[in-house]
Amino acid sequence: MTALPAIAPEIPAIQRLAALAPLDEAALDLLRTAARQQRAVVARREILTEGQAIGPHLLLLSGWAARVRVLEDGRRQILAFILPGDFLTPERDIAPATVVAVNDLTLAPAPDVTNIPCLEEAYRSARLQEECRMLAHITRIGQMSAQERIVDLLLEFHDRMAQAGLIRRNRFPVPLTQDVLADAVGLTSIHVNRTLMSLRRRGDLEWRAREMTLPNLARLRAMVGQENTSPP
Repeated sequence: MTALPAIAPEIPAIQRLAALAPLDEAALDLLRTAARQQRAVVARREILTEGQAIGPHLLLLSGWAARVRVLEDGRRQILAFILPGDFLTPERDIAPATVVAVNDLTLAPAPDVTNIPCLEEAYRSARLQEECRMLAHITRIGQMSAQERIVDLLLEFHDRMAQAGLIRRNRFPVPLTQDVLADAVGLTSIHVNRTLMSLRRRGDLEWRAREMTLPNLARLRAMVGQENTSPP
């Protein structure tokens, strides 16, 4: 069996796409070339605006973004988080939601997959995962308790960071405030704070300097019914 090319560990987006499908050297060259065309976006900057035309197909290289809907009175619902290796632009002409930078991030043009079957497969798998996460989000908001909502979302973060090679010494970045987390799980920031404190007291999580550790993944997965579910 031919060995696959090594992946540059400093490019989380490439690590993530390579976890979705085995990438050959042609695909890796395309992605590395795209990464050299990166542009930076500062935290809290709006990248896409709901209802407006979508420009070039964009890939998130580093940092976090969020897909959001804002009501007229200012209430906000975070529909999804966009992490390294995800696409900012959906496959349509008009943005269905606003996309905002959570922290400082970098973007690159997503390479064309024409005549690159393995990269096309990685894109397809990324889109499928995005759809599955949206269904999970609906279930999370509609049926889970406060603790289950938070645990389920944190497990999602862990598994996505693992795909991108961003877990170090069992720690991974979560550059969110409790207010942002509250907007994602449909709770007040006070309720989120109390739930996180309870999880900390039980030793189920550590969250310092915007880095998180989940010491007992098996127990957390059991808490939200993921015992028999393989991480995405």
